Amino acid sequence: MVKLLCAIAGEAKNAFEVNINESESVSELKEGIKMKVDDITVPARKLQLFLAKKDDAWLPDDSPAGQELK
Repeated sequence: MVKLLCAIAGEAKNAFEVNINESESVSELKEGIKMKVDDITVPARKLQLFLAKKDDAWLPDDSPAGQELK
């Protein structure tokens, strides 16, 4: 089981966790995200996911690159 910290672009202060098995697919991750966030009104398959890393390092939410996600 992997615990992922997720956030909606522009709403970084409302981050949430999603648990997913390592063998599950991206589409199953999208379904898990949709189940966690009531405000998502589009089908899970239309969600766009982005890895918040630059040069092999996680982006701090207060960095210029992290702010660009907002």
